[in-house]
Amino acid sequence: MSDNSQEYEVVTVISHFRSRYVVPVGAFTAKDDLTVEEQINNAVLEGKVKEFSQTHLSEDIVGHNVMDVSMLIPLFDTENDYLASWSLDKKISWINNWGDDITK
Repeated sequence: MSDNSQEYEVVTVISHFRSRYVVPVGAFTAKDDLTVEEQINNAVLEGKVKEFSQTHLSEDIVGHNVMDVSMLIPLFDTENDYLASWSLDKKISWINNWGDDITK
């Protein structure tokens, strides 16, 4: 059974990635007042070009706060809507399986 008095630190981060896209320049010709470079850049930003490579650079903490179960479960259900049908005990068990126990 879950301990509803437990508090949890919620840490919000932004992950930074360096991604590369490779496009043959000859596949484009200047048109509609756009250079080839502008067309390629637009295609990348519109998600029309597959990713060539990706490297994770860092995570930056942008916020943190303490929540009790009554605040945490609605957040869980919103951010993991595909798991919202789980029981409260299953959600708490999943949350409490947070990773390597570095507290010892």
